Amino acid sequence: WSAPTEWQPPPQVMPPAQPSAPRIVRTEQQHLIIEWASDEKDFEAGVFYDLQMQSHAQRRGGSFSDWASVPVFTSLAPAGQEAAEPTPGAMAMRGVVERQAIIDAVRAGAGHDGVRFRVRAAHKGGVAGPPSDPSEETTVH
Repeated sequence: WSAPTEWQPPPQVMPPAQPSAPRIVRTEQQHLIIEWASDEKDFEAGVFYDLQMQSHAQRRGGSFSDWASVPVFTSLAPAGQEAAEPTPGAMAMRGVVERQAIIDAVRAGAGHDGVRFRVRAAHKGGVAGPPSDPSEETTVH
C-alpha cells in the first residue's frame, strides 16, 4: 500500500479547434478532392476528421437533409497545391471522397440536387470540436 494522496480531477482534454470551411478543389470521375485548414497542434495530437455531407432539394421549397458522415481518406495536402494558403499554425488537409458514396447518399435523400460539406475534428477519446462552416454547394452526377 502507498500513502493516500489527495484526489485530483482527471486531466481535461481540450476539444480540437474548428477547421476552416472545406473547399472542393477538384472533381474527378470517381472522386472529389476536398481541402481545409486545421490547427497544427490538433494534427500533431492525432485528431481524426469526420467529413459530413448535407444534400439540398432546390425543388420542394429548398429543404436540406440532416448532416451525415461520408467516408473520407485524409492526408496532408501536397505543398504548393493548397486551395488557399493556410494561416500560420495551420495545416492544409486533403480529403478524398468517393463520388459513388455521395451519389448513394443523395439518392437516399430522394430528389436532392446539390450537396455541401463540413468537417469536424475529434480526438480518439471522443472529444469533438465545433464543425467547420459549410462548403459552397455543388452538384454531383
